[in-house]
Amino acid sequence: MSEEEKVKTVNLNIMLLKADCNLNSRDNYIENYEESNVILGGEENDNYFLYKNGRAGQKPAWVIEFDEQILKDTIKDKFANTAAEGLTVIKQIVHNNQKYLFAINFGQGRHNITKDKIEDTFGIYTAMALIDQGAKIRRAGTRNISSNPRNTEFQNAQELSNEIFNAELEDNDIVRHLNAVADSSTISSVIGKYGPLNIKMRFKESEIPCWNYLDDRLSLLLDLYKNVQINSDIVNKFFKGLRPLSSQKQKELNEILKDKLTEEDSNFFLFEPEIDYDSTLVSSIKYKLAENSRSSEPFEKLSLNDYLGLRETPENLNLNQDKIILLNEEGNKYKEWSVLKCLYGELKLDNQVYILSNAVWYGLSTDKYERINKNIEDIGETIEVDETVKHNTTQEILNEKINETKHIDKERIFNRNFCNQLNGELLDQINKQITIDGDKMEICDIFEPNKKEFIHSKIGTKAANLSHLFNQGYVSARAFASMKEVFVPSVNDKLDNPKHRLNNSLNAHQDYTIRYLIINDKGENKLTFISKLALDKIITDLKGFGYNVKLSWVDGIDLNPELPNQQASE
Repeated sequence: MSEEEKVKTVNLNIMLLKADCNLNSRDNYIENYEESNVILGGEENDNYFLYKNGRAGQKPAWVIEFDEQILKDTIKDKFANTAAEGLTVIKQIVHNNQKYLFAINFGQGRHNITKDKIEDTFGIYTAMALIDQGAKIRRAGTRNISSNPRNTEFQNAQELSNEIFNAELEDNDIVRHLNAVADSSTISSVIGKYGPLNIKMRFKESEIPCWNYLDDRLSLLLDLYKNVQINSDIVNKFFKGLRPLSSQKQKELNEILKDKLTEEDSNFFLFEPEIDYDSTLVSSIKYKLAENSRSSEPFEKLSLNDYLGLRETPENLNLNQDKIILLNEEGNKYKEWSVLKCLYGELKLDNQVYILSNAVWYGLSTDKYERINKNIEDIGETIEVDETVKHNTTQEILNEKINETKHIDKERIFNRNFCNQLNGELLDQINKQITIDGDKMEICDIFEPNKKEFIHSKIGTKAANLSHLFNQGYVSARAFASMKEVFVPSVNDKLDNPKHRLNNSLNAHQDYTIRYLIINDKGENKLTFISKLALDKIITDLKGFGYNVKLSWVDGIDLNPELPNQQASE
């Protein structure tokens, strides 16, 4: 576009809605839909409508911009509250003789749309297509499982070439979003996420307001999106491990899912979705079938077999509508999810591995899948925990509950009791942390001097908790291997028994074991592949340092014992 030709840039947040959404099924994809919130459009012959949220107050700036840049109208009279106002434009277009429904959001409008009605890969696939056509990568947010000790999201440096970008992501499982700058007469830049596409579109001054030009622009985005869906080579450039599948492939896998659940060698189980909550507060679990007003009898743990037993035959399964309800000790609902949201599984088809997690299917190469599973299997080892330790842990938690202690550190209670069994050093204390290069670090939870083990423990199987557990072990072990002259004396100062002191000779760390100990309370002793990916890289690094690495599970501890008056009432 020539320098003389004046253009304006319009910022849009665009979602492509799933195929079962249409202009008339509004409560299917708009949260808490109310007819009174439709402020424009939606009449019989319209292919769009404007839907607002929020209440009274001061008018947000984007409302004025919408009137001036998008649709020359008077919607500003409908809006007020800066903090809570939002607008969603629901727009239907016909592309290649097929209808598509878009949600274009302003302000807080994105919260109007039901999350499971958004095409998951639309944003990130469209960004990939633009990069494949020459757009420059500005940043890439990823789920990092490399040897970065903090194991957090990182951002690549500015203006990466595709080649450097691919190499940098070799050890990452999922790209979370792509930020790219385009050299185009119609697109300035994009941020492609799972679901939405944030895009800066260029319009000539004569095309402002741009409403009458949006259909063509949305059709262009669809072409880009569809191209990636059918071109696996583009997807494989950006996803070195797990890769999100197209909506068509997701549909195909969901259609065979029910039969796969009941196969003898099924690799499916129920787990807690990635939501921050305290699983030790869960007293029991119930299943509520879609057609029943009452939920099932209580169960102690999440179990796919228990759920399947209630449904009796695969044909009757209703994974989207059937619910899993977690109850607290008072018997009240603590958390609730659909069975599909809690269903995790792995299945092999046509020399490919498909993984279901959080109601989304991912693809993975067979060789990587088998290598990682073997790596995790090789470090598995049973650990003996005395029944006295389990009993004392439960009893101490119960005593804290009786005393109405607000925060009960259940993990530390177990660590203290298990440390007594091992005659080890309890390092799960603030005053036992050490400082290296200005950063505080936890040495481990328990040091077992006889077997020379650094034991790191964590309650629960949620990926977020386990990521912290695996990383904690890595950071400490790396410090021992690479900064021995600082690490060893710092640790020895924290040990109560002089006989337990570490050896600071050249390769002394190679005589030690890093043991990850998962205290399981409400699920099966299984890791999701997301957790396996994180652990796999850490295992490789720790073994490279010369450590022995072990993974163990602890079962049979009641981490949420009932109070005496509750037992009596039952």
